[in-house]
Amino acid sequence: MGAPTWKNMDEVADFRELYDVGSLASIAIQSQYAASPTMVKLAGSFQDTMDASSDLDTIYNCLFWLPTCTGVALDYWGDIVAIKRQLNTSSGQIVWDDETYRFLILYKAVANISASDAASINDLLTRLFGEGVFIYDKQNMTIRIITLFYADDQQKAILTNYGLLARGGGVGWEWLQVRPEETFGFTHSELQPFNQGVFLPYDIINEDYVFIPDPDPDPDPDPEPIPVGPDTWAFKVEAAVNDESNFIVGVPFFANDSINANLKLNIDWGDGQTQTLTRADFPANGEAYDTSAATHVYVKGGKYIIQIQADNWEDTYIDMRTTSTLDVEKEPALYWFKNTLVSLYSPIPKFAGVRQTTNGTASTSKRDNAFNYLFAFTTKLESISADFLKYTGGSVSLYEYLFYNSSLPELPDGIFDLCTNMGRASGMLYNSKITALPANLFAQCKELSYCTFMLYGLDLTSCHVDVLKGADDLRDISYLLSSRHDLRLTAANISNASNVMPYKSAEDNVTIYVPAGSTTATTLNKLASTYKLTIIEE
Repeated sequence: MGAPTWKNMDEVADFRELYDVGSLASIAIQSQYAASPTMVKLAGSFQDTMDASSDLDTIYNCLFWLPTCTGVALDYWGDIVAIKRQLNTSSGQIVWDDETYRFLILYKAVANISASDAASINDLLTRLFGEGVFIYDKQNMTIRIITLFYADDQQKAILTNYGLLARGGGVGWEWLQVRPEETFGFTHSELQPFNQGVFLPYDIINEDYVFIPDPDPDPDPDPEPIPVGPDTWAFKVEAAVNDESNFIVGVPFFANDSINANLKLNIDWGDGQTQTLTRADFPANGEAYDTSAATHVYVKGGKYIIQIQADNWEDTYIDMRTTSTLDVEKEPALYWFKNTLVSLYSPIPKFAGVRQTTNGTASTSKRDNAFNYLFAFTTKLESISADFLKYTGGSVSLYEYLFYNSSLPELPDGIFDLCTNMGRASGMLYNSKITALPANLFAQCKELSYCTFMLYGLDLTSCHVDVLKGADDLRDISYLLSSRHDLRLTAANISNASNVMPYKSAEDNVTIYVPAGSTTATTLNKLASTYKLTIIEE
């Protein structure tokens, strides 16, 4: 591209010597004006203003020339070969960037004009996946793609949605995925000998695009967070396999007897499946526990975000247990909830409270405005959002054994800042996997009075001296810690601190700072020699 213009007219020595004036009219002006600086400058300025060659180059490169065009122009090319920029996968929607989208367009264009023999298909798939791809003709009007790796969701979606197989009309196909390093084979097969692998750990996709799940799949990547509001609670689970090789999770809800007759709990299980619980699904008080709960079976194991929407959470309870013993037959929802919950990443709604169950039978014991034992014995819990108690902090007063024996490894900064009504938190973190406690963790919990065993059983690598600073209504800190750490207490009326923390030797001293002249000072001074405490009044 790029025609001669007046910008190079200096290269023309004498206009009269040009043999074809018509074809080169754009590169010179009449020689009678060539010696005039003014005319030359005017002509050059005019050409700079009117010359469209650079714009034509831009239009060509950005719209018509596939190797360089971008954006909407690339979308037009995609329409020509029937390749969309957006692609839905089991992990969510993908919007291709220009570079990847251009590759897919060119790939589809080549596939459209390729032969349908095994060699051509093999060559195409090698371009798509790289090494380790083979085509096998099954001699029954079916071909089999064999990959020596497990394709991810993106690769599967490309092949099954874009029609990139250049196979003949009427020819079926299937996809066999094999990991040689895990598969048993015979001599010279380059597979594994006895005691090294299993027979055919495969994952086949048939021509109807039906996925047969890998018996031991790689964990799916974490799904993207979904915005939620006060009417919707969302949490992440990792679908676990039961004895029948089904991937199950559960939601242990219970409805109050006086519940609104129009109540609905709309559950989105995160895999495209939904379920609605109405008032008719909830039993009368005292009936068998799990008839009001919901369980779900996934086609494939992995991580999913469950969203539950309700108009009136205040009439809804969550079942809880004070022990780890659960009957999976009688209490499947609660059992799977405790064993599949991974992340509490959105604020919990304002439930009525919790209801205790015992061996599959509902108890009449319900606690309003309580979260006691709610996430106790959760075996996979990895994280909790900082705003988890956003909607409940001003109303819920009981947090006893909330994360008792859970796998939760850490608490985010500020998680209890809105818990202005927290009264009892005994055993809240007892025996959890938390290893560090920050400063001012309970600084806004002005009503906190009982915290016996609250931090007991933790294998703490660090505990800030001000972890309880600001909790000014503390009365009982018995068995508070099972390890030795300095503390600052600003509560003036602590009357019970028995076994506040253990000690191993006479040198194993800790310092506790207390309000001068307070009941707290009196209580701890009496225990100082017994528990090897240094009490400093300030």
